[in-house]
Amino acid sequence: MTKMGTIARKDISDASRSRLLWGAVSLMVLVLVLAWNDSGALLERAENNPILYAINPFGMFVPFVAIVLGYKSIVGERTSGRIRILLGLPGRRRDVVFGKYLGRMVVFLVIMSVTVVTLIALSFVRLENVNPYELVGAAALLFLYGFAWTGMTVGISSSVSSETRAVAAIVGLFVLFLALWEATVLPIFALLFTGSASTQGLDHIVTADGPTWYLYATRLNPVHVFDGSRYNMAELVENAANGTVASVHGPDLFGFAMLLAWAIIPIAIGYWRFERAELS
Repeated sequence: MTKMGTIARKDISDASRSRLLWGAVSLMVLVLVLAWNDSGALLERAENNPILYAINPFGMFVPFVAIVLGYKSIVGERTSGRIRILLGLPGRRRDVVFGKYLGRMVVFLVIMSVTVVTLIALSFVRLENVNPYELVGAAALLFLYGFAWTGMTVGISSSVSSETRAVAAIVGLFVLFLALWEATVLPIFALLFTGSASTQGLDHIVTADGPTWYLYATRLNPVHVFDGSRYNMAELVENAANGTVASVHGPDLFGFAMLLAWAIIPIAIGYWRFERAELS
């Protein structure tokens, strides 16, 4: 087995014995069950996308779980001194970064798999008619969204030299995406495409309505991808299965590409910085 695989395997093994993993699994399942119970009657009467409506709370909880699981993945090894042991084995810094990344991805995959199985069970128990395209869409969106946040978190952990900086950077990014995007980033795109920095009248995107530039600009933000694409997933999956994806789904497809980018690019940047860092 390569050093990268060895590190990933140890990371997974350590997580399986940790209360953190099972606490995260319990939290995600509990959030789903409570969300369904709190809105149960509404969900069961809903004609359109009740399952995708049920996963609404995960827009907040998926980043939280990914951050808790990943923020110490690399920087924790640096501050504790264990990084010397990892780097003392045959291999390179690249193996440490991508081994940890792979390990955290697998751990998150386990958490989301249990959550999705619970979602499927609740759907068949509580709904008279279950739309398989909606289930597939919900699962795909949850996994992509989680992978994006895992990539960002581990990437930041690889880039900094202290846990305090890691927490500050990750929380700052989350606040930007959740609360400051419309006030700081969207006006820049509005100025580029309309000549005015005003975004008045452009509400937080939840449907396919709005100027084309706005639909794409909002989907640079992973939180908005989750919120905006959620309502179109069932139709998108069904059309894709039939080979007839329409142009109206362009912003959503772009959003999924951005989730993949958020899962990959921060890791590449983190590796680049970690490779050049002075490790005391």
